Amino acid sequence: MLRRRLLLLGLGLAACDARPVDVAEAAGGVEPFATLEGVHLGMAARELARVRPGARPAPYTGYEEQVGGFSMGYSIPGSYREDQPVSPRARVVGVSGGRTIEGIEPGMAEWRRIVQTAGAKLGSPPVCSRVGVHRVVGLEAEWIRQGSSFTVSLFESSANRAEPYTVRLVLMVAREPSRVGVHDERSRVACGDPRAVAWRGP
Repeated sequence: MLRRRLLLLGLGLAACDARPVDVAEAAGGVEPFATLEGVHLGMAARELARVRPGARPAPYTGYEEQVGGFSMGYSIPGSYREDQPVSPRARVVGVSGGRTIEGIEPGMAEWRRIVQTAGAKLGSPPVCSRVGVHRVVGLEAEWIRQGSSFTVSLFESSANRAEPYTVRLVLMVAREPSRVGVHDERSRVACGDPRAVAWRGP
């Protein structure tokens, strides 16, 4: 019984790691994170609402706002129903920013620029992977540091037949490293290899 209590206590302490992680620093100072002064993982929702007055509660996410052409999402556990308000005491566990880019080549160019900028400021190269999630394929660069991970991802959909063709750029700072489901694909690739992301299928 004592061993079980100690195990549960240890798991609880690990889950409640409240060490703040400055999102701008964790992202290597790249935009749009560089403009999020005062935002850190572990802050309470009420603090976020104070330092980001333009952010609004959003179902299933926590808070959302537009920053420099990016749709920003502040992930706060507990905001998983459309009618469920954000608890002011719940804490931010992830911050993401996404935007759509017309064309694979411009998307790859922007992805490379951000990866190079972040890598220079973080002082290390990322680990790059090709990821496949159902009918979506992407290229992901990831830095794992103490207490957080930063990913820069570029996704396209094999189902997308729109012209001009678009891709989705997604940047994320989170407590946990990026992981795909057990039924999805992940394989290491050379960073910047366009074959890792570009395919449209028949």
